[in-house]
Amino acid sequence: MRVKIGGHKSWVGCYQIAEMLCFWAKKDKDGEKPDYVHDFGTWLSETKTGEDSWLTKFCEWIYSKRKRNIKIRIDNYDVWNFDSTLAQIILPGLKMIQEDKHGAPFVDDNDVPDELKSINAPPKEHEHDTDEFWFKRWTYVLDEMIFAMESICDNSWEDQFHHGKINFKFEKCKEKPKKGLAKDIEELSDLIDLTYGEKKKDDGLFEMIEEKDSDYWFDKNGYAAYSDRIQNGCRLFGKYFQNLWT
Repeated sequence: MRVKIGGHKSWVGCYQIAEMLCFWAKKDKDGEKPDYVHDFGTWLSETKTGEDSWLTKFCEWIYSKRKRNIKIRIDNYDVWNFDSTLAQIILPGLKMIQEDKHGAPFVDDNDVPDELKSINAPPKEHEHDTDEFWFKRWTYVLDEMIFAMESICDNSWEDQFHHGKINFKFEKCKEKPKKGLAKDIEELSDLIDLTYGEKKKDDGLFEMIEEKDSDYWFDKNGYAAYSDRIQNGCRLFGKYFQNLWT
């Protein structure tokens, strides 16, 4: 895979041209230039009747012709485990948003723990204010997305739920294979040594049996909880996909 995406198109209009032409005008403490610079931009952008000037139309035409530089090549091996491939790209982007976010979208109370729900936040001073947990909810959602992508990138997360060592042996199956499988078994016996020993075509089928001295155990509940968290992180990524901005 090769991805090259350039920056977003920048807009240069009459007000930007006015600021460039009035290069000597200094900005005030709020970062604004004198009013006459803005008035000059308005004079450039509008006709006497308030319609767009020829310069405004020219700036819009230039902007419409500019294209964002995007070059993407997907190789065959990229889609073998496409979820893992995409997670490798998504993960660093999510971390960057988390570290340098400048705002937060609305997050549904159903997507966060009880302690972060808006209904449990202290009363707001004004109705239009955001509650105390507004930004914390978005941080929580991003953390869950990041957790999911990190887990998808590192498929060894399942190892933590396997404990001990399994001891097993192979025993010959008591039941005879069905007639329809007889030919397949005979062909497979030429390729696979089912007994990990000398190949014998007439030995039939063997099954793997766990021995009594095995101390292996699998944390089923822990695995289910971890897997559910990954799925929830992916769900949140889809739900808030269009809110991924800084």
